Amino acid sequence: MKSGSKLLSKPLSHVEHWWRHVENGWRELSHLASRAMTPFSADKKAGQESRAPEVYSVGWSLLPAEVLEGDKDIVVNVEAPGLDKQHIDIELVQQRLHIRGEKSAEKESRDKNVHIIERAYGSFERVVALPMVVDGSKATATYKRGVISVSFPKPAPAVKRKGIAVH
Repeated sequence: MKSGSKLLSKPLSHVEHWWRHVENGWRELSHLASRAMTPFSADKKAGQESRAPEVYSVGWSLLPAEVLEGDKDIVVNVEAPGLDKQHIDIELVQQRLHIRGEKSAEKESRDKNVHIIERAYGSFERVVALPMVVDGSKATATYKRGVISVSFPKPAPAVKRKGIAVH
């Protein structure tokens, strides 16, 4: 029995050793990925003090988006709170909507002998595939209450079959 347990203990130790390396690798990758983008959390609600940009969070990593198809148009909404309109760039490339922008947050604290100014800047890009071919020259865009909204009129339906009169 002892010789059999030696055989089993050796492979298990190799598996455990390998698993620890995999686990540590995932932990390190998760840690690095969480710091890959600068999240912003400046709170500008009335009566509340503005918070400094958070450095360790994934809150700014992916902007929520939705694509709505109505009877006459396609609307893409992307949540991007705290931006200035002049820092938003929207472009249609090969039926993919590219939305880029820059965001910054600043917090200044003054105490008796301490003066601290914290700043964070970052850029983002969100690419949204459109469900059909649209004419970008007829698109309209707005930015209201932290939501970028881009609207495209739907193209006229293709006529499948139409007779042509001979004169």
